[in-house]
Amino acid sequence: TNNNFTDVLFVFIFGAVGIGMKAYGFSRPALLLGFVLAPLLETYLYISLNTYGNWFFLRPICLVLALFIVGGAFAGLDKVIRDRAEKGGIGFNAAVKSKESSRGVGELLADVEPEDLVKFGLIPEFVGRLPIIATLMELTEDALIQILTEPKNSLIKQYVKLFEMEDVALEFREEALRAVAEKAMERKTGARGLRSILESVLLDTMYEIPSLEGVSKVVIDGSVIAGESEPLLIYSQQEEARVDGTDG
Repeated sequence: TNNNFTDVLFVFIFGAVGIGMKAYGFSRPALLLGFVLAPLLETYLYISLNTYGNWFFLRPICLVLALFIVGGAFAGLDKVIRDRAEKGGIGFNAAVKSKESSRGVGELLADVEPEDLVKFGLIPEFVGRLPIIATLMELTEDALIQILTEPKNSLIKQYVKLFEMEDVALEFREEALRAVAEKAMERKTGARGLRSILESVLLDTMYEIPSLEGVSKVVIDGSVIAGESEPLLIYSQQEEARVDGTDG
């Protein structure tokens, strides 16, 4: 900046949906927060660098070269967009528009306009200082399965590690992973709902495993996720018998 305090400053504000005032009953009043954040997008920010006793040393940071990224779920914004897109006139020459109920949330959000954000509840002063609007598509089943399995600290790996602490192997079959993803999409909870689904399936088993002797493996298939059966417990004796039968 012109104060030589920093070259570029990145500021990410998550949960901007909370700034919404009243529109459609989706968000609660937070008008003051919007008025406080809006001037910050083009002014100075004072931060405390050191504290000695009761003395606070504030240092100004110029926000001219700062990049503000404002994100949030904006639950219900799709309804605002749908209401705007479905408006029609009156009379014989009026254009007739369908309800477009088949369009997904991601497709509707792609058509968002600044006026939709204002109607949703963000103050115009705040929206006007954010000239670029980008939307993300909904997660697919394959994407949810990747989230379950591929990250270094994925949920599946976490539960596998928990069962390893009891010297028990945990196996999720492919059909089980897809069933978890399908249930998350039905609930419309996305990736945040994956843990609750797995927790409801494995909670009883995790409590029972320490008191059970000889259990070497737990298998989860699609029927377990659907609630039609209990997790399959494989005992070490069964494993030994299977190996002996193969050798024979």
